[in-house]
Amino acid sequence: MHLGVAEVARANGLHVYWNAPADEGDTEKQLSLISQSLSRRYRGLILAPDETLASRSLVLRAAK
Repeated sequence: MHLGVAEVARANGLHVYWNAPADEGDTEKQLSLISQSLSRRYRGLILAPDETLASRSLVLRAAK
């Protein structure tokens, strides 16, 4: 996933800040990273959540 995102971003003149928890099952860290990205007001967010229900409210907030 990272390679594809990096290639498309580079082709469109965008910079990618890539971050993920060390353990892909760490839902709390995933939620924390989503919150941080929303507060930093990035232009986009690519998300592959481990628990979709847990991230629902943050994803709805990001969509606004």
